Amino acid sequence: MIYMNLMSIVYLTLSALLIVALGFDWRMVKIRTKLNWWRVGICLLLAAIAAYSAKVLTTDAAGTSSSVFIAVFFFIFALWRSGLSSHGIVGSIRSLKPYNLVSQVELAAINDQQTRAIFHFGAVQTQKLVLNADLTTAENFLRQTEVRSIQVEPKTEADK
Repeated sequence: MIYMNLMSIVYLTLSALLIVALGFDWRMVKIRTKLNWWRVGICLLLAAIAAYSAKVLTTDAAGTSSSVFIAVFFFIFALWRSGLSSHGIVGSIRSLKPYNLVSQVELAAINDQQTRAIFHFGAVQTQKLVLNADLTTAENFLRQTEVRSIQVEPKTEADK
């Protein structure tokens, strides 16, 4: 029988909770941001290395559970999506900011499929996102929220 200490149980419980949180994130984000493929690739590589060490290099349950936790953590970090949800702005794995804190949004079309959004929270704090949605879709989605001010940069002749 495999002996598991308390820390092993904590690691495996946290791994399960992280996977559930990823599922909520994928359901919650309505307009996603542009993926950073370097971050995804590096995190998936680190997750594969940790999974390999859990399978081959560890000999006890404590080492296996910690390696599984590390692999799951990098896997979650690679697949976590930021963007706009119905509740707020998902900026990163640790950042969900409600729309009622947003004082102003600046939207500008990058191309037909992407929109640059700059969110202001008071005088100083900003969050910049490149949304995978056209300008009209992003603007209509934000108008349904509690955002106080939305400024849309008009397209110039050079943008057309």
